[in-house]
Amino acid sequence: MSGLGNRDPLSASDLATRGLLKVPEVSDHLGVSQRTVRGWIASGKLPVVRLSARCVRIRPEDLEALIEGGRRA
Repeated sequence: MSGLGNRDPLSASDLATRGLLKVPEVSDHLGVSQRTVRGWIASGKLPVVRLSARCVRIRPEDLEALIEGGRRA
């Protein structure tokens, strides 16, 4: 059992106080697959902080910008 489904979604206040987010946290928060999040990263739609070639983190403000941009579309 991976435990991925046991995470609580992040609230707006959680996003404001959190540090960098992992891909699984973002996918859980948005209710999309990790593959979708990685696609947004690859296309440049979601900026990331690269810690290494395979390790990325997302700034809460970049996630908020993605969410706000989706609401306007």
